Amino acid sequence: MPHFRAGFWLETFPCRSPVQPSPPPLTHAVRRLQWKAQYRNQNMSKSSIRTIVALFLAAIVPAALFTVGFGLLTNSFSSPSNTYLYSSNPRMRVFEEMLLLSYFCLCFPFPVALIHLAALGIPAFLLGWKIRRINWQSVLIISFLIGAIPWGLFIGLTSSSASSNIWQAIKEASIVGTTMGLLGVSGGMTFWFLWHFWITPLSPSIGAPFSDKDS
Repeated sequence: MPHFRAGFWLETFPCRSPVQPSPPPLTHAVRRLQWKAQYRNQNMSKSSIRTIVALFLAAIVPAALFTVGFGLLTNSFSSPSNTYLYSSNPRMRVFEEMLLLSYFCLCFPFPVALIHLAALGIPAFLLGWKIRRINWQSVLIISFLIGAIPWGLFIGLTSSSASSNIWQAIKEASIVGTTMGLLGVSGGMTFWFLWHFWITPLSPSIGAPFSDKDS
């Protein structure tokens, strides 16, 4: 009788099981990375929308403050004029004057603020986001310069006393530039407040929204 060694049938007719071996269990570090990527993708769109809203409000706030200051300086709230208003009720005249100032805000301060935002504010934001330097100190300085330098140069170059009295032109440019710089600070700090408390908390472990790198 022939002798068959052990394992002869297994070597001749190997078992082909359709069942695949189960993958190794995920480690805690792998699960944490997967959760982090999912969390980042979910919050990226929210961060983008909130950043757009924050930039838009950064243009609205200085325009509104400029309009309110213009109304106070021209006594529009206390003694509205009858030049453009038709109501005989004093309270209605104040309301109509406020509507007129709102229309003025939409025609002049708000478009100018949007131009500042598009030409200077957004590039400064992208640069600060790229180098991870968006904090209240940098926002305070940059927003003041964004508001002050363009208007200071404009007033200094177009002033009637620029050719006759250079110091008077510098004084006028300094006053206007400082005022517009403070308005720029109001918009910049509005953006930073929303950025710090409303946008970046979506990605506390990343440090900057819509970023795929850890800080």
